[in-house]
Amino acid sequence: MRRSSKVLSHERCVELLRRERVGRLGLTDGTFPYVVPVFFSYLDGKIIIHSAREGLKIDILSTGHAVCFEVDTLLGFQPGDRACTWGAHYESVMCFGQARLSTDPGEKRDLLDALCCRYSVDGIPPLAQGDLAEVDGVCVIVIEVDHMTGKGA
Repeated sequence: MRRSSKVLSHERCVELLRRERVGRLGLTDGTFPYVVPVFFSYLDGKIIIHSAREGLKIDILSTGHAVCFEVDTLLGFQPGDRACTWGAHYESVMCFGQARLSTDPGEKRDLLDALCCRYSVDGIPPLAQGDLAEVDGVCVIVIEVDHMTGKGA
C-alpha cells in the first residue's frame, strides 16, 4: 500500500468483516471482471456465502480462478474548496483467495446455520432442525482467505 499510515491491522480487518453486513465478491472468467454484492459470514478465516445453484456467479466460480472479496464502511466526507480537494474517510478490507463449493450436506447445513444466525433477529439457526433436502436446494460458497489487506481513513 502506498501510504503505510493507512494500513489496518489484521485484527481491525477481522472486526470489519464481522461487523459489515454486505460484501462484494469479485470474480473473473479470464476475460471480464464480475462484482456482485452478497450477504456473508466470516468464520475461522473463511468467508461463507450462499447462492442459487445456477447463474453467472456459479459459472465463473467453476473456472477455478482466484477471487477477491471486499467490505467497506463510509465514515464521512471531507469537503474541500475545489472539486479535487474533497475526500472521504472510510475503512475497507480486501480479501484474496480461492473459492470452493461445499458439497458435504452436514458442512453445508453448519455453514448455512452460521450465516443465518448472523442475520436472524433472535440468533436461532433456522436450519438446525431442517431436513437436508432444503440444504441441497442452495449452493454454499467457501472462500479460503489466503491474505487480506485493510485501509483506513
